[in-house]
Amino acid sequence: MRLIELAGRPASLRVLIDTYHMVTELRDFAAAIRETGDLLWGLHACENDRGVPGGGLVRWPEVFAAMKETPADYVAFEGYNTALGDFGKRRGMFQDVCPDGDAFVREGLAFIHPLLRP
Repeated sequence: MRLIELAGRPASLRVLIDTYHMVTELRDFAAAIRETGDLLWGLHACENDRGVPGGGLVRWPEVFAAMKETPADYVAFEGYNTALGDFGKRRGMFQDVCPDGDAFVREGLAFIHPLLRP
């Protein structure tokens, strides 16, 4: 937010929040989302282990309730297929949280869809 303010709030700059980093860096997810206000563009959604949303530490009801107070209209799933070379190990991941990308998306959508409703 500070960088956007320093840049003079140009219309082309927006905020993309990443739930993985929220878990590792924040205690109040909803407050962080609300702080972005009209600058929130969207959300990278994954769990604390970068797996499918719904089974980890992210407080999803709080996240989506706060997002509904912003103009954000973008949610993307962020998953890692760590079976590809040493991609996961270089990121400190030692389990494959996304062996099947299609299943990751289906399960993630099934979980977040009810949270997106007004």
